[in-house]
Amino acid sequence: ASTSLLLEVGMKDVEERLVANSQYLIEAIKSIDELDLITQDDEERLAGIVTFNHRHKESQELYKSLMANGVMCACRGGGIRFSPHFYTSNEIMDRALEYVIN
Repeated sequence: ASTSLLLEVGMKDVEERLVANSQYLIEAIKSIDELDLITQDDEERLAGIVTFNHRHKESQELYKSLMANGVMCACRGGGIRFSPHFYTSNEIMDRALEYVIN
């Protein structure tokens, strides 16, 4: 089913949406004073994975809180990792960040 969806959308569109989602999330994280971006934000290095730290919350506790609220993430690379898919909307990413800062 996953392969069918990817082929239906087209790999070029999938890549473009992944990069756009990563860029959106990176800019949103950079605009929040409580967060520090870990992921390098060079456009040529974007890969659909964005990692950040919260300056006042321990990553493992934040991870548990996010997961308990239905925000899919990982505690990796020294912080919280979001992996927005090509079909993830800006509204969903914004909602996830609301859980991060509240």
